[in-house]
Amino acid sequence: MSTINTLALVIHNPHSGPFLGRVPASRIRKALSEAGIEHAWKEAPSFKEIRHCAESALKEGYMTVIASGGDGTVREIASVLAGSGAALGIIPRGTANLFARDLGIPQDPLSAVRIIHSAHIRLIDVGLAGARHFVLMCGIGIDARTIRYVIPPMKRWLGWWSYLYSAVLNFFKHKPFKASLYLDFPGAPPVTLETPLIVIGNARAYGPERLRVAHLAQLDDGLLDVCVFRAEFLHDLARHFFDIMRQETIQDDRMLYLKTSRMRLVTDPPVPFQLDGDWVAETPLEISIMPRSLRIYVPVES
Repeated sequence: MSTINTLALVIHNPHSGPFLGRVPASRIRKALSEAGIEHAWKEAPSFKEIRHCAESALKEGYMTVIASGGDGTVREIASVLAGSGAALGIIPRGTANLFARDLGIPQDPLSAVRIIHSAHIRLIDVGLAGARHFVLMCGIGIDARTIRYVIPPMKRWLGWWSYLYSAVLNFFKHKPFKASLYLDFPGAPPVTLETPLIVIGNARAYGPERLRVAHLAQLDDGLLDVCVFRAEFLHDLARHFFDIMRQETIQDDRMLYLKTSRMRLVTDPPVPFQLDGDWVAETPLEISIMPRSLRIYVPVES
């Protein structure tokens, strides 16, 4: 078995994850040391500080950077490492940890250390929404509205339940919108339709474990999976999601499913969009892919 033979930098987000059940930083550091992973440690409680630490790591010559946090922490570090040749390790400590789950990385932070120690690396794609990166998905419409109004203290205490609470409060405030999708086909007319939600997936994971919207997505195929829900009424969208979670139906005439490497999206009216579970801005936006640009430590079977 190969192991890491260079000094790693751990970027630790102390605010990641719910308060209850949070693994202390001291236990993570002890697990790294016991695994023989020589490391430096930096605390970064905001996305801006996380990016700054990752940028400094590259300047200082680190070839392994470990994200100790949730999906947002992973995204910010990945956005810096993509295309650099440095490798990303993940110690999941967030509310959802969807990206780690999609890669088969254990949700237990101490078990995740052993994955990094094994030094098995995979090359994966990274998505771009304008100048912003994402590793999981870009959601446009009702999910972004829900995420925008999640109450941070509630998220830290209740985890997934905070999203459900926000969804209930905002569900009927959202209306379907007109979307025009300009795909990466020269001269092709736009695909235009009414929808309450578009999910553009780089990974399959979207929500709770059984909820995989972009179910055909592959992290290393150089393509993004575009899922446009056709629901005319919001209760139809809710029923479709329940069907997906029960795995009774994944793809049918209620969803337009496409694959592309580049796309421009225009909506009427402008609607919010989110990246990897964090609200960003409103449409329009350009979407593209950086194929196999990120080196990441994964289980051997991933």
